[in-house]
Amino acid sequence: AMQVARAAGDESVLDAARRLAADKDALARLRMSSIGALGELGVETDVELLTRLTSDPEKRVSRVAKHNLERLKRKLAGQ
Repeated sequence: AMQVARAAGDESVLDAARRLAADKDALARLRMSSIGALGELGVETDVELLTRLTSDPEKRVSRVAKHNLERLKRKLAGQ
């Protein structure tokens, strides 16, 4: 559902995406999908969360967070 909403540009998923991305007890693939939504649809305040997630002990999560942090920064810069 997160990927469908993300593809549609549905920003209503952002609150849920933030909660899931930060939830260390959630499945990694759910966290990764949520991080992708933040990278694509997020706002300036999401930079802090994504930056924090780049140091997540789950390597897949930290790798996706790094990619989406850069993606969000490019979006915010208007590129």
